[in-house]
This record gives sequence, C-alpha cells and structure tokens, in this order.
Amino acid sequence: MKFKSNAQRKAVMSKYSYNSTSKESSKIPTSTSKYSKKLKPNYEKLAVNKFGITNNLDEAGYILNDGRLLDFSGRSQATGYTKINGMFKANEKDYLKGSRNIDHREIAKSVNTLSSNDWDKVTSFEKGTNALRYSKNSDNISISKLPNQKLTDNQYRQLKNPYIKGQTEYYVDIIDNKGNTINSLSTKNFITLKDFLNKN
Repeated sequence: MKFKSNAQRKAVMSKYSYNSTSKESSKIPTSTSKYSKKLKPNYEKLAVNKFGITNNLDEAGYILNDGRLLDFSGRSQATGYTKINGMFKANEKDYLKGSRNIDHREIAKSVNTLSSNDWDKVTSFEKGTNALRYSKNSDNISISKLPNQKLTDNQYRQLKNPYIKGQTEYYVDIIDNKGNTINSLSTKNFITLKDFLNKN
C-alpha cells in the first residue's frame, strides 16, 4: 500500500494509537549501547518468545534495541508454522511471507503491569525495551517513538536498510505516554529523518 498523502497515512495509522488516562512518567532510558537499570529485558524476552524474530522488514512490528525485528506477520498465531531458534518457520508454504498482520497493540500481551489499559502496556514495553514501533508499506515507512527516546546504531541501520534515495518516504510520529501525537515529520531524506529523531 502506497499512501497518497500524509493525511491518508495518518488515517490508516490512527488505529495503532489512541488516548489513555495514564499518568506514567514520560522519561525513557537514554542508554544506546546496552541495557540501563531502567530497561526491562524480561519484556523483550517475553515479546521475542511470543512473536518470534524476522529478517524481513515488511513483516516487522517493532525494531528492538539491538536491531532485531519482532515478527508481526502473524505466524505466531497461525497454523502451519513451527518455532525454530526464535523464528517461526513454515511447515509447507509460507503464506504469511512479506506481510504484517498483527496490530502493534498486541505487544501489550507481553507486558505484565498493574494497568489493564493496553496503551499503558504499549508505552511500558517501549520504555522498558527502547523498542521502536515500525510499519513498512511499499515505499512508505511509518515510525512512532516516545519523546526523547534515543535510538541505537543498530536501530538506525535497520531504518536505513530499505532506503532508496528520492523514493522511500518516512513518516514519523512522536507520541507521548498518553497516546497523543506531539510532533510529526514526513521526508524522503534519511539525514533529515535521523536529525529529527535525534532531536525529538
């Protein structure tokens, strides 16, 4: 799917974010090389165990702190797949190859918090793992991150992997812990993208 405008992109992506009444702090880890004391490796471990890892950016729902991609193709919930070494492999035909079929909010099932609100859990996962919400549609790449979230070199490497100069368009939303979009960007320039992410 190729978005014709930023408005169309926002309409499609709106189902992945919504407001909540959470009053959690918006502070997030600043470590870009390894887990700090604020990071929660168990969140990442639970997510990897549940969804598996993929090497295909078209199937990814999140880019983890170390650059690994969470498999949101739906293989983890489908029949005909077996998990081998952290990845779901097709027993016969891989009918989910190259597509993302799981809503980003499904990540809430990997987070054990006192809150029953899915958005609180999504935010807790992102703060606890430094994961970047990601969605690729044809030549369009949509990214959502927390304010002041510092991405790692491995995450930037994954963002640059599908980049084709003058063709790939990045759409970025900076979303606070209540689900409100506080800043946005659309650009076909990777340097502009990186500068915006670093400053927000």
